[in-house]
Amino acid sequence: MNRLFTAALLILTLTALLPAAEPNAEQFKYLSGLAQDMDHTTWGIAYEQPFSDAVARDLQKALQGCTQRAVPPFEVNLIFVIDANGKVEHVFADPGSPISACVAAKLSGMRLPKPPKPDWMQLVNINIHG
Repeated sequence: MNRLFTAALLILTLTALLPAAEPNAEQFKYLSGLAQDMDHTTWGIAYEQPFSDAVARDLQKALQGCTQRAVPPFEVNLIFVIDANGKVEHVFADPGSPISACVAAKLSGMRLPKPPKPDWMQLVNINIHG
């Protein structure tokens, strides 16, 4: 079974179980690798700027709300799953990061530019230093 097919099955399984199920650390690491592979394709490179432009304001607002009492350094690691029409189906958060979970909860359901392919995964990693 190839990696993309396995990822699609994992996403479908997790999405079907939501909101009860979030990926565990191993699943998140695996999905992060797949999202990173998508990011490095010609399509992913072309989608990066429209994605970033569309998500920047809401991401900044979510970060501000979720980090008011946080003391740097900290990381925010997210995987956006975007349907063919640009609707954010889910934002998976790094299971070891409460700040990531807070940000993810604020961003699910957004509308973004249509991705290159259905069930597109977009990886976001933010490192905040003091």
